[in-house]
This record gives sequence, structure tokens and C-alpha cells, in this order.
Amino acid sequence: MPPNNSTEVRELGFTINETEMIIQFIQRRDGRLKVADKREEERFYNTIQQAITENLSMEEMAQRCCVSLSTFKRRFKEWIGGSPHEWIISKRMELARKILTEKDITITSLAKLCGYNNVSHFIEVFKKHHNITPHMLRKQLSEKKKLTAKDDELQ
Repeated sequence: MPPNNSTEVRELGFTINETEMIIQFIQRRDGRLKVADKREEERFYNTIQQAITENLSMEEMAQRCCVSLSTFKRRFKEWIGGSPHEWIISKRMELARKILTEKDITITSLAKLCGYNNVSHFIEVFKKHHNITPHMLRKQLSEKKKLTAKDDELQ
């Protein structure tokens, strides 16, 4: 994934023992170049994707990326933008809404799928993010489906 606009990236390809290796030279804000290999970047993106459905702490994510907590947060800001916590919540809420609109599962199961062990907290965050509780959204969607089905019968 490309870094944000404030970072310049140059890629150089090398062949080592018939294995292609891409090395990124990332120009930092202070003008120095930093090396980030593709494995490091893949590990980072895989970890943050896992954090959407798993209940990982920032420390656990940093450990999985084999970097310090401060380095993890700095890279997140450089590569994704914003705070890891806010990004994860946003992605979890997108996932929750998508699942609610497509599947008929319990709110408890939905909370667990989205990385929440506490259902009440999940509902609170969902309501804050979408201005409606998961139950009320499901009810609205159900009523909308019934109206659509009635309209289809009348035509």
C-alpha cells in the first residue's frame, strides 16, 4: 500500500539467489532515508487487518510486527494516517454494519466477530459510530425488506 503524501518512496529491485527482493527507501520528514523491506510492510498490513477481528492490544500488534510500540505507531501514522485505535474502530464498525445487512446473526456473535468481548461496549461504540444501535438497524432493515416485498407483490 502506498504511503501518505508526505513520504517519498523509491523501490529498487535486486535478484538474490533467484529470489526477488524489493527494498523501499522511504524519505523521512527530516530528509534521511529509511529502509523498509516488503516483508516488514506485509507483516504490518497483515497485523492491522487481523486486529479488526481479533482483540489485539497496541503492544501485541507491535510485537507481531517485530518493532517497538513507538515505531509501530509512527509507521502507522506514516503508512495509513491517523491513530491505529481510531482506524481499527472505524474498520470494525464498517464490518459490523456489512454483516448486519447481509447475515442474520445474534448481536453477541456479531460483537465477537468484530473483536469485541464485551457486547455492551460493542453496542455503545456501534451507536456512537452509526447513530443507531445494531438491533434498531436490523429492525429498520427488516421493515424495509417487508415494504419492498409488498411493493413487488403489488406490481
